[in-house]
Amino acid sequence: MTHAYNPLNLDWTQTTVEGFDKVTNQAILVFNFSLNRKNGYGNAVQFIVGKILAVIKNFPIGVNLKLIFDIRGQDMILSRTDKFKSSILGILGINKINNNVIFEFIR
Repeated sequence: MTHAYNPLNLDWTQTTVEGFDKVTNQAILVFNFSLNRKNGYGNAVQFIVGKILAVIKNFPIGVNLKLIFDIRGQDMILSRTDKFKSSILGILGINKINNNVIFEFIR
């Protein structure tokens, strides 16, 4: 999943983050959806990248992104979370988003 596409073509309304920590210069985004459903993984990656691209233009230069995923109740093994992170970072890189990204999974 390293193809370039423009998630900004999604019909984004006003998009905000869940929080911003001025001390750590972190924009915090929280996601909660099923990654076990058919197409859940690909749809999740597209949605996450789309939301980041929609909101990052309003952030200060060099902002850190903290992505929190609530995957409670889902049997997601470590190797799959690593692939998930890699997919997101790869597409962000293709779209020239090189900000520091921190991933947190709530299990």
